[in-house]
Amino acid sequence: MRKWISQRTERRSPFNPAHKFDPARLPPHARRLYDEAKAEIQKDLDVAIAKADTEIAARTAESEVRIGEIRASAAAVKSQKIKRPC
Repeated sequence: MRKWISQRTERRSPFNPAHKFDPARLPPHARRLYDEAKAEIQKDLDVAIAKADTEIAARTAESEVRIGEIRASAAAVKSQKIKRPC
């Protein structure tokens, strides 16, 4: 029942492309505001993506170092002849 009510009363964003929003149909002053807001959002998104890319690159480098350490340790253990008691 809740799902049905939610679907029927859901507020729909008029700017959602799924609802066939066309910014060209806005009056000139509203289109200017729309374009400014969209540009600001895109700028913020670009900054966030650049920050995330930097963090991912740093973590990747750390992981590669750690993987190298693990491989070196495994090779050292393998090269040692460990005698096991019978």
